[in-house]
Amino acid sequence: MSDLVWTQDLSVGIEAIDRQHRMLIDAINDLQASAGGTNRLLTSTVLKKLVAYVTLHFTFEEALMQCHSYDGLSEHRHDHGHFRNQIAGFQRRYEGGDSSVVNELAAFLKAWLRDHIMVEDKRYGIDLRAKGVC
Repeated sequence: MSDLVWTQDLSVGIEAIDRQHRMLIDAINDLQASAGGTNRLLTSTVLKKLVAYVTLHFTFEEALMQCHSYDGLSEHRHDHGHFRNQIAGFQRRYEGGDSSVVNELAAFLKAWLRDHIMVEDKRYGIDLRAKGVC
């Protein structure tokens, strides 16, 4: 499976968010790279770091939307909650000994990140930029 690469079409036009998305892409690629190895501790550490960063990013994103009265905040929060639950399920499977879940998780994360950024995040990016957030 190839690495996910940041391209300008993924930009939401808000530098802080774009920077965080690039870091998420790096974390997903790190997870995928660790999946091929035999070091479960390394993979577990990378997975925990990724989950923590996702939580930090979602918190930042939601606070930014709330601060600027984004109308789609409730739906966006719901999407984030659903995503967190899915990730927790993958993490439980891995911690339960299912090493094969890492490649499945990396593929899921790549698809979700691309789809979420290209639709939902671009939508709030347009709204927030119109309100002067850059």
